Amino acid sequence: MKVLIIGAKNPPETFLTRLIDGLSKRNYKTILGLINKPDGQRYSKNNTWIWLPSWNISTRKRVSNILLFLIKPSSWKIKELLLIIKIVKQRKNLKSKIHQFYLLLPLINKKFDVVYFPWILTADLYIDYFNELNIPLVVSLRGSMINIDPFIKPDNETVKKRLEYIFNNSQAIHCVSEDIFETAQQFKLDKSKVVIIKPAVDFNFFFQKDIKECSKFRIVSTGSLIWIKGYEYALISIKKLIDQNIDCEYHIIGEGPERQRILYTIQDLGIEKCVFMHGNFCPERVRDQLQTSDVFLLSSLSEGISNAALEAMACGLPVVTSDCGGMREAITNGIEGFVVPLRDPWAAAEKLQLLAENTSLRKQLGINARNRIIKEFSLKTQIKKFQMLIHEVSIT
Repeated sequence: MKVLIIGAKNPPETFLTRLIDGLSKRNYKTILGLINKPDGQRYSKNNTWIWLPSWNISTRKRVSNILLFLIKPSSWKIKELLLIIKIVKQRKNLKSKIHQFYLLLPLINKKFDVVYFPWILTADLYIDYFNELNIPLVVSLRGSMINIDPFIKPDNETVKKRLEYIFNNSQAIHCVSEDIFETAQQFKLDKSKVVIIKPAVDFNFFFQKDIKECSKFRIVSTGSLIWIKGYEYALISIKKLIDQNIDCEYHIIGEGPERQRILYTIQDLGIEKCVFMHGNFCPERVRDQLQTSDVFLLSSLSEGISNAALEAMACGLPVVTSDCGGMREAITNGIEGFVVPLRDPWAAAEKLQLLAENTSLRKQLGINARNRIIKEFSLKTQIKKFQMLIHEVSIT
């Protein structure tokens, strides 16, 4: 069975890489739609890619790409070209017509059994084409695209209408948490289409390691440097710990547009000697950092369920998390860690201090955390559920 995945980065995000590998091992042929040729990425007969060129380039390059597809003999299929033209005519203005034509042209003469969109709004410009070809669509609801964008963007009413349209024209809606599902219901989501499959972790890769304890209390966070991750609240928590004479270090793994603002906050709080910003790490280096840390801190304002927190739990770390999104579906307060109110760095600091001063509690919560991952967030179980979902939509 051929499954096209549109919207992945190059190389794909870690959670997508795991899913792709898992499906490929079960004889599903996964095809990634990528804007650039993969560098050093290994592909097999069950794991390939096609070129879907970026729109965010010069007009000259766009024209060049269109001509490149049109002059390729293998790309011609009159029926599908006429279908694209039909869809293009429905767009409101010339720019949107050209944009639509540009995105769909590379798909001519390509055959797929199911199309999967890891991020729902990516489906918007492809959905009419695949519906006309009777190719079933699976879309994922995760994080900010469902619980942030429809409420704060200037064109939020347009976003809501787009979501409703995608819901109505997709065969299955994958939600990463119960919380995401509950939020999505206000956008006229048909419950019968919904499948809740929570994130998963390869707990054989992310594992607990006995390492000699460091004299400093090591706190770690992993995630993009974006406002939604709430790093300023995490930094205030660290400042509170230092004020309480807790000898600690705070390690931030990730990169993003908020880097300069975070650096300024670190300087403003006077905690630059205790905070280390590492940038992006490969999965092996992320694991190494987790294994040498004492606790994972999540200060997000919104999450589906944080993959980063699950990886930390698999490494035997207790988690102090803000009460956002579906995090209570992964962390039971006082069992695998602590859940504190949103935007409350003082509450987070209080729990961090408790863990810093109580080694036995910290170790027990870490053991509970890994056991929870093994029991409820198994990668094998997640892939099996995705396999069943894809099979079901392909035969309906």
